[in-house]
Amino acid sequence: MTIPLASIVSNAVKAAGSLTSPATITRNPLPDPVTGVVTGSAVAQTVRVLQVEARSYARASDAQWTGVTTAVFVAFQDCTFTPARGDTIHYAGRTGRVVALVEYTPQGAPYGLVLGIG
Repeated sequence: MTIPLASIVSNAVKAAGSLTSPATITRNPLPDPVTGVVTGSAVAQTVRVLQVEARSYARASDAQWTGVTTAVFVAFQDCTFTPARGDTIHYAGRTGRVVALVEYTPQGAPYGLVLGIG
């Protein structure tokens, strides 16, 4: 018997919609490595924050997590672009920089992202 894990997770994320708070993730353009000139403009998206957890990852085996002070879980289906290290997130009156991230992909389909905020 196969457990429809993807469907279960998708339904749980949808059901959590009323318990979520919005967040804005912004990606600023980077300077050209040769010229140093920044071209383009910032891109922003609004996502649902499903959980915020204040944590210290001081003993994490992955070095990017050692500077994390808060982990924010967002619904992947809300994302118009995949957040990356260096993006800015504004949530619950706070602003932080994404320094680490992990995708949750049960059965190969992405459903959530944990963003490490430092």
